[in-house]
Amino acid sequence: MMIELQKYTKIDEDHLIKRVGAHQTDSRLKVAGYVTLALTVSLLGLSFVLGRTMFLSTEERALKVFDGDSDTPSMKEFVTFIAQHGKTYSGRTETALRYSNFLENREAVRKTKEHEFHLSYRLTTDN
Repeated sequence: MMIELQKYTKIDEDHLIKRVGAHQTDSRLKVAGYVTLALTVSLLGLSFVLGRTMFLSTEERALKVFDGDSDTPSMKEFVTFIAQHGKTYSGRTETALRYSNFLENREAVRKTKEHEFHLSYRLTTDN
């Protein structure tokens, strides 16, 4: 009788161990499911934001930058440039497009000057 009791105890212990292992596996699957769900939602949100930005027209993108830079040094520099050269534009959209071009040109000049600094020769203009 003692041997049978030990067998049942052993079976019960194995069963208990198997249940604990199954519970841990279930918990891991739940966590993996939640992580997968969170990543999926994040990727969908990111693709939505990027999609909206990528499919903006040039004018809309320029207006967005123009509105965001309302009180920056680059905007002050642009306003100074407009005043010095007597520029006028037909509307807000054209002004935003011109501001966007101004930023691109300013960055190109900065990169050129930085590149020239590392050259053994200098570019000069003949007058």
